[in-house]
Amino acid sequence: MFFFKRKDAKKVKGLKGVAKLMPIFMPGREGNVNKYMFSESAKYFDEYIKLKKETYGITYTYRDLVLAILIRCFKCYPRLNRFITAQRFYQRNNIDVAFMVHQSLKCDKPEVSVKASFNGDETLDQIKQKLDSAIEVAIKSVSASDKTARRMARTPLLFLRMTLRILRIADYFGWLSKKFMFEVSPFHSSIFFADLKSIGLGPVSHHLYNFGNCSFFATLGKEQPMPIINDNGEIAIDKIFQVAISIDDRCVDGLYFAYMLRFIKKILKNMSILERAPLENEIRE
Repeated sequence: MFFFKRKDAKKVKGLKGVAKLMPIFMPGREGNVNKYMFSESAKYFDEYIKLKKETYGITYTYRDLVLAILIRCFKCYPRLNRFITAQRFYQRNNIDVAFMVHQSLKCDKPEVSVKASFNGDETLDQIKQKLDSAIEVAIKSVSASDKTARRMARTPLLFLRMTLRILRIADYFGWLSKKFMFEVSPFHSSIFFADLKSIGLGPVSHHLYNFGNCSFFATLGKEQPMPIINDNGEIAIDKIFQVAISIDDRCVDGLYFAYMLRFIKKILKNMSILERAPLENEIRE
């Protein structure tokens, strides 16, 4: 059917009971967001970054590692990559990551949007290369997304409201082009990510946007010294990094989310997992 057939995802079939009714009883993405603060010792990242720098001369950042872990999670736990539009569940075709970068750290310089698409089989090196390339292009030039935003900002308010209404209707029925959703709209993505560590801020529990279809927002904050109980049962100070996660709870229930967090901890204790493609037995439908 022409209606509700999307170019970025396939309709999820076979849902039963409460899961199928949730989009009807609880419409609106922003009103159905669950927020979680993930905290863990920064030693896992610091040791891995130091090892790769000394051994291969490769410089990884926390951003590279966090996004690589999230992309691997979206591959191995595909329900994370679902969204709800028109009271229907959809499974996204790709893992699309959107985030904003500053062309300069000067306050008068604007943010520009960056998007990169993955299939989930990429290694850490491949993910880093794709992210770096997308950021380099965004900093040096004006993306389609930013060109569109600037044109819309110059549009009279009445016509702007009409345009947004038309876009919402087109999105509802699946009429938006694949090019628009990937190149123009950062709100049509699997993961919206904010690297607040790069500007010295802690993590922020961000809301989800009702426009578009992104059901997962993650912010990385600057690591902080915090008290912990060490292996000897004593109080000690450790450097802790935090990632604030906001997720549409209609798409992912608590048990599935808990399995994802367990998988993240497994990766942190063995970062070499990111150096290979995911194994078949790691994928959990």
